Amino acid sequence: MADKPEDSVDWRLATWEGAELEALRRWSHLPLERIVAALEEMEKLGKEFEAEGSNGSPVKEQQRGHDRGVESGKRLLVADMDFDKAFKYLTGYKGFRWQARLYARLAEGGEQWPKALDLPTGLGKTSVMAIWLLARAVNTKLPRRLIYVVDRRTVVDQATREAEKLRNAIEKDELREIRNRLGLADRSLPISTLRGAHIDNREWLADPAAPAIVIGTVDMIGSRLLFDGYGVSRGMRPCHAGLLGADAFFVLDESHLCPPFEALLESVQKLSNSNRQPIPGFHLLTLSATGKNRDPCTVFSLQEEDYKDKSVRDRLQSRKSLAVRVLDAKEELNDELAAAAWEKRGRNNRVLVYCDSRKCAQDVFKEISTQAKKEKTGIQIQLMVGAKRVFEREGLASWLEQTGFVSGSDVTCDAPVFLVATSAGEVGVDIDADHLVCDLVPFERMVQRFGRVNRLGMGQSDIEVLAKPPRQGDMDKPRRPEDPGLIEPVMPEKPVRGASKEARAEYKQKNTAYRKVLKAYRDAIKNHDREMENYRKALKKYETQWRQYHAFDACLALLNALQGNANPEALVDLNARLKDDLQLAEWMELARTPVPLRPALTLPLIESWSMTSLREHAGRPDIGPWLRGWIDEKPQSVIAWRKHLPWNDDGETLDRDAIEAFFDAAPIHVLETLETYTHEIVDMLIKRAQAVLQSGEYDTKQPVLMILGAAGDLCGVYRLGELADGTKKKTLEKELAGNRGVAASLLGGLDDSGLLDPKKDSVPGMFDSGWDEKVLDNIGYRVAAAEEDITGEWRMVYRHAVQLTDNDEDMDASMIVVGALRRTGVGRAGDPAVARREQRLDEHLAWAGEAARTIGKRLGVPEDYIRMLVVAARAHDLGKAREQWQNAMNAPIDGRPYAKTKAGGNPRMLNGYRHEFGSLGDAMDDEELAALPEPLRELALHLIVSHHGYARPTIPAIDPDTPPSLLAERAGMVALRFARLQREWGPWGLAWWEAIFRAADWQASARLDVIEPGGRG
Repeated sequence: MADKPEDSVDWRLATWEGAELEALRRWSHLPLERIVAALEEMEKLGKEFEAEGSNGSPVKEQQRGHDRGVESGKRLLVADMDFDKAFKYLTGYKGFRWQARLYARLAEGGEQWPKALDLPTGLGKTSVMAIWLLARAVNTKLPRRLIYVVDRRTVVDQATREAEKLRNAIEKDELREIRNRLGLADRSLPISTLRGAHIDNREWLADPAAPAIVIGTVDMIGSRLLFDGYGVSRGMRPCHAGLLGADAFFVLDESHLCPPFEALLESVQKLSNSNRQPIPGFHLLTLSATGKNRDPCTVFSLQEEDYKDKSVRDRLQSRKSLAVRVLDAKEELNDELAAAAWEKRGRNNRVLVYCDSRKCAQDVFKEISTQAKKEKTGIQIQLMVGAKRVFEREGLASWLEQTGFVSGSDVTCDAPVFLVATSAGEVGVDIDADHLVCDLVPFERMVQRFGRVNRLGMGQSDIEVLAKPPRQGDMDKPRRPEDPGLIEPVMPEKPVRGASKEARAEYKQKNTAYRKVLKAYRDAIKNHDREMENYRKALKKYETQWRQYHAFDACLALLNALQGNANPEALVDLNARLKDDLQLAEWMELARTPVPLRPALTLPLIESWSMTSLREHAGRPDIGPWLRGWIDEKPQSVIAWRKHLPWNDDGETLDRDAIEAFFDAAPIHVLETLETYTHEIVDMLIKRAQAVLQSGEYDTKQPVLMILGAAGDLCGVYRLGELADGTKKKTLEKELAGNRGVAASLLGGLDDSGLLDPKKDSVPGMFDSGWDEKVLDNIGYRVAAAEEDITGEWRMVYRHAVQLTDNDEDMDASMIVVGALRRTGVGRAGDPAVARREQRLDEHLAWAGEAARTIGKRLGVPEDYIRMLVVAARAHDLGKAREQWQNAMNAPIDGRPYAKTKAGGNPRMLNGYRHEFGSLGDAMDDEELAALPEPLRELALHLIVSHHGYARPTIPAIDPDTPPSLLAERAGMVALRFARLQREWGPWGLAWWEAIFRAADWQASARLDVIEPGGRG
């Protein structure tokens, strides 16, 4: 108890000012005594540091001392948050000891953060998202964005369900203080995923200062990180790359399945974390259950105390009996899989069947369905394969939950439930079956499969592996040539000068003999080398022929080594035995999928990819090998179907620029896509074209297929006649490989389950015909015929004339239009000039400046950089004041210039003019910009000209208000400025600046959507 007023808590709190008060606001939920203790620690360390003295500025030293004290005080406060209570509020269950320990590591400084999380399967590794969120609330050095990467496309992703749970739970009153610390007091946690309502919604791009969770595949995330982005326009690519390459906490799930991508992320971490202040850093955490050897200082794994948790013991020691049966040559694998699965049927039995091939899975699915009909047994059954349209795959997610296939479910069913899956259901899917039947695949995949049964350690599960031996090689193992044991002959010594005649004759005789022996020796060496070369070739051929069989044999041996037990503890023990058992280690090496070779990631490569405004670049290779290594697999493509496509009804006129502008306004959405082997798509398209042509309803010149590159650029157009002809099949396969095809709906070719079917003459619903309004609301843009209603919250942002007229402005012409949902919180592709009401240019620039200041402060950017962002934002759209732009955007005559209009304009009237380029010219004379220090002024000018993705490094040199003689010089400076700034900030650093600047522009535009004319926000 304090005697004097100055010893009281309230009196002490009143003595601190400035930064300390800011700390109080963040920590106000804590006991006052604890706050005082922390602040006293700050004060004490600050004084000690100042007393130590230095050669630097006293002010700087005092600040450094204070900063050191603040960090110490924060560490004292970390322990005050009740992790167990907060974790339970977030996740709905009590945390394990390892989760609390990981939280403590992340809540402290970056030096303590682990690089790998190595835990047995079934222990909830995806809870790292909840742990990150809680740690971020107390440690602002922890990156704001958690990027969760899975190896394969999946249907119902466990990580997505975890993220959705966090998004809902963080709204609870009990977590209000944590929500406030995270900056989520007035908004939801941004989530962008590959499935559900969050598919590709770009929420994470809209506010770089907010914590966000992004979930995607190796290809989806990796391509965006490398400035490519499958399905991302060139203009948006820098934003994606910038917010993935900085202030990002990458979590790579099942990292042992994608070693090339793990190596890529490690290289990115080295290249991006170059101490370029104030850009936040990049951190990688890999998740695995392999127990592979790593530096123990960087790996987080179970400790002895963790086994005190009963739930941990239950999961590690879950009852999973393992039986392996080797099939003979007469037995058909699909028949035996179906029969074994059928044997495991029973009331409320959830039977999971894994097949290595899609055809095998489809055959097993049909066989079980037929058997059920024959015996008149009521069952439920679904097929999970990767080659389904995403829209239909979403329906499977609900089915899994309804039938209790999701881990932790208490759903009971009156009849057996079967799920037949390929590798699409092995990774990242939160499936928990009662029993498992599967074929034999590489051992790391077997481990994944075993982890989808009895995950929580409840009940008894049976696992049956049916192993069909692969074809043996037709050659014996070659014998290594024996070492001939040759010894190189010794050259005789030359006689010294003046030697006797006899000595010289003796030398000559020895030398002649030596040369003969030397020749024989060299011939023998050459012969041995030739034999060894032939042996190596024969051995390579032998290993190629026998590789699959030896891998099969080794995998069988490992399964037998488990002695009938497939629970996580048995797998951990098996991994532990590898260190001492050379035979086991050899089997494991053979049984695993070989790690593909991969190219190195270098800064020049990144710089070539970052030049996103260039269509072609000689030094820009395809990014595929950097994501997955050099692998030998059939090319794949994406196909989507639409009713309304940007061609003209005469079947002749195809405007490349108009087509690309259309798909820029209404890009192919993830939900529309089906990804599979290119040859399968081509075969379907040709068969469907032949069927449509035979019907006689369409002309041979009717365009029916467009091929788009990854950035939406047009790569090819095929008409009905040439597609049906089939003579261009090889050309079509080449053009479509790795790209996206957009087929006219009249072709059909998709069955009700979302699989390709050349017998189907229709498509079950499309993005622009038949999808529910709620789905379109989540997407945020739509395509419709001009006569369709897109009023209300929707605004037309682009129109395409299907029927050409003499007057380009004839609104009565037949058209298709693109509408954007203008409502707060709706993600969209950029910052369209169409809004719910007109807005004058000066107001929009002022709002953009305010948004830039707010974002800068929330990011903790130094004041001089905030000033730079604000000044640049106030000038970024000056180029819209041109009459040409105002007319093209259909701006009202009174009150010009406008930044936003209500009616969709005609971009073709711009004749190539980019308002950002005009803004750059006007900004050259801006007094506020001129007053900035030169480095910041250069950065500001780049942000102005690049805020729609151009100027990397080129932008059209067109400006109606500038003499042509000056345009080339201005455009040249744009390219040189980009090169200088990229060298200064690094590829991801410069893209990060662009991303936060563009976010300010978007936020200013979004503000307009919810404010009435003359209102304030």
